[in-house]
Amino acid sequence: MPGRPELRVFNPPTQYPIQGVEIAAADAGRVDWGKVRGSGVRFVYFKALDALPAGSSEFGRHLADARASQLLVGAYHVFSFCKSVDDQLEGIENRLPVEPLTLPVVVDFTAYRTDAMGERCNVTARVAR
Repeated sequence: MPGRPELRVFNPPTQYPIQGVEIAAADAGRVDWGKVRGSGVRFVYFKALDALPAGSSEFGRHLADARASQLLVGAYHVFSFCKSVDDQLEGIENRLPVEPLTLPVVVDFTAYRTDAMGERCNVTARVAR
């Protein structure tokens, strides 16, 4: 965009031949994976560590149901600058299913000044470590 080099306009989603969805806390109920697949979606990413705890039966059910509908599956974690990196990595390692995902684990790095509970974090100090 003119005068705003940090902003980029991408094509609308319908312009991409491969499409996917994400499942997070608001989507934690029943999902009709047949309809999802029938809409042209080819993959799904689950917010594994916060919204659908990876060790939970709900996470396992979503994962199995998505696979049964021939969807590629992956998990993502929203990195927190307010929490220990070691704790977050341990959480990813311990809570994801033993059965391998068909897509790589994704880590979402979003800079913010407070954590989900509103606690202020010193982002600069934590990044510098």
